[in-house]
Amino acid sequence: SWEFTVPKVNMVRMWQYDSTTLFIAYWYPQVAVYDDIDGWDMNEYTGTTEFYNDFNNYDVSITVPNNFGVWGPGNLEHPATVLSPEVFGLYKEAMISSETVNIISWNDYLEKKTPYNNSGETNTWHFKASGIPDFTFGAAANYLWDGKAVYGGAGNSVFVSAVYNAASLDFYEVCDVAAKTVEMMSKELPGIDFPFPKLTIFNGRGGMESPMMVNQSSNKERIWMVHTTVHEAAHSYFPFGMGINERKYAWMDEGWTQMLSENIQYE
Repeated sequence: SWEFTVPKVNMVRMWQYDSTTLFIAYWYPQVAVYDDIDGWDMNEYTGTTEFYNDFNNYDVSITVPNNFGVWGPGNLEHPATVLSPEVFGLYKEAMISSETVNIISWNDYLEKKTPYNNSGETNTWHFKASGIPDFTFGAAANYLWDGKAVYGGAGNSVFVSAVYNAASLDFYEVCDVAAKTVEMMSKELPGIDFPFPKLTIFNGRGGMESPMMVNQSSNKERIWMVHTTVHEAAHSYFPFGMGINERKYAWMDEGWTQMLSENIQYE
């Protein structure tokens, strides 16, 4: 067992941004990787470098106040128990829709609708994810949520989401940009189906990737919103799909990702 205190100061890639928004990464003990190239990975994680981890299966339950939503990798188990009936219906629609669905919109808050189950003081959000090298998650009250389905070259479905503060004007387009990125990578370059069933862009701080999750600042200029969204989504292949040791071969995952980013942004 262990305890983890959410930092309230600006830590690299995660922290509690205010009383209603946080993004959590690097929060649980990990066993060092033993691989067939170097044996035990002896490169320590210092908080400023990338990470290296085995592919694992995660079963995670997160309990928060009933006005908070939680977004994490893998499948959200029993969504009807944490979402209001209306939001649950829109969530199901978004998971198969080729058009962006406003699962939670600003009008919901203006009309004082409750997007989550408020039958108790808290809700427990349960996620299961298989074959990924890490588990990160974002939690927020009063955030908007857009979603849509993207179909790869082999017909597999990827659920793409953007979760954001209503004041982040650039984020209203993020879901569409992320979805187009997933589609282009699946069908054109590298031309391999997106390696995961889900991708969520969370409006936190900075620009940092993790499996099926991106922690991303709002940008005043559209070009930087597009660049960050595309770049972090491309990391799903490199390193996460391939399991690259980012500490030792940072040039490899960043190099491939930058190349893919430039190609997609150009088009």
